[in-house]
Amino acid sequence: MIEYFYLFDYGTQLFNDTPEGDVASPPPVTGSCLIEHAKVFAMAVRYQAEGLRELAATKFRNAITTQGHWNHGDLPAAISVVYASTTDDVLELRRIVEDVLHVHFDTLKAREEVTTVVREINGLAYSLLDRRPMRSCYRGGCASDLTRYCHNCGETSPYCKSCGDGEHCPHCDEPL
Repeated sequence: MIEYFYLFDYGTQLFNDTPEGDVASPPPVTGSCLIEHAKVFAMAVRYQAEGLRELAATKFRNAITTQGHWNHGDLPAAISVVYASTTDDVLELRRIVEDVLHVHFDTLKAREEVTTVVREINGLAYSLLDRRPMRSCYRGGCASDLTRYCHNCGETSPYCKSCGDGEHCPHCDEPL
């Protein structure tokens, strides 16, 4: 935070933001900086340093999207820091995390540590579910549809909870 007040920027332990000529050899890249940016953001929120807050959010967004760290091993810990270190009304980093989880859901759901974090954080799973597009029923007039499993024949068939269409299995005509 002090570095920001002097330079209007900050470096991290993993990536040294100083110009190449100022250091003999740059430190090796071992992490993603997601956790550090999330912690700087939380500190900026706590001490009401709006410029630092915006900078940390921008650096977090760039690291997770532009630099491709959305699939880095630090992601689950960074998500935990984002949700644990700020209140529910501080949404900048939460929206970035939700966007990344939504866009890369098919890849990230295979990682047990990511699914564990999503399950453990109150409200995160609902936020992701809320972003899922709603399809209309196969008749085209309703706002929501479901797929039901027929216990008689084992087939699945569409069911619309809005219009009630699909009360009977189209395969065996048994009630669903």
